[in-house]
Amino acid sequence: MTSFKNLFRALWKPKLRTMNRILLLWALAIVVTWVVTGWSQGYRGLDYSGLLGGWTGIGSLVGLVGLAAHNERVVRNDSFRLIPVSETKLYLTNLLATFGAYLYLCAVETVAFGLSLVITHPGIWRQAFQINLSPDEPWLAMGLAVVLVLVLLLLGSWIMITLIHLLVNALSAFVPGVRQRVIKVLLAIVVVWGLVYLSGWLLNLQTYLTRSFSGDGTLWISLALMALAEALAVAINIYLLKHWTEARY
Repeated sequence: MTSFKNLFRALWKPKLRTMNRILLLWALAIVVTWVVTGWSQGYRGLDYSGLLGGWTGIGSLVGLVGLAAHNERVVRNDSFRLIPVSETKLYLTNLLATFGAYLYLCAVETVAFGLSLVITHPGIWRQAFQINLSPDEPWLAMGLAVVLVLVLLLLGSWIMITLIHLLVNALSAFVPGVRQRVIKVLLAIVVVWGLVYLSGWLLNLQTYLTRSFSGDGTLWISLALMALAEALAVAINIYLLKHWTEARY
């Protein structure tokens, strides 16, 4: 269990089961929508790509929230906290397993959406392959930047949720045990407000640091600052997990 492979598998399996349940509900929703829409408007001219596109956004959002819930169970559940590994290894492996599970969800949705495009617009892929793209064109750098932004935003959402959760639990240790739920709600509001204020300050700092750059330089400096902020948040999470968060039995 203490090896990375075994730990990753233990953290990955429950997330994978949740993603499969979401995909099952997603498929059922698409089938029901297809039947209802086709019955009322006719099946011949049905826009399958539009049908799947709407439900894909909802499925991705539900998956994002479901994996956030899994993350918070790991940091508090004794079944995982009592595994003989360091908090750093547990947290980072859990984050990696979460990211992998979400990639699995997105991959299935993307393949299904691609097939719907072929059905609705048969010539779209032939047209796409006929486009000549030079490797020297800036679209390569921009495409890489977009991917990195999406990855950082995705990881950042889970990192921030865990940060809020752990900060609220750490701060609640200094208040009386009476009405803990009410106090935790108030603390959560204060913590979220503080993080929003800090985010605004960081955005102003980013603007100040990148104003002397232009074009791609501004983009890559912004990405580096974003990654640095998330790395700092990860370090804080690991510290709180190690010193201020006990397993819940």
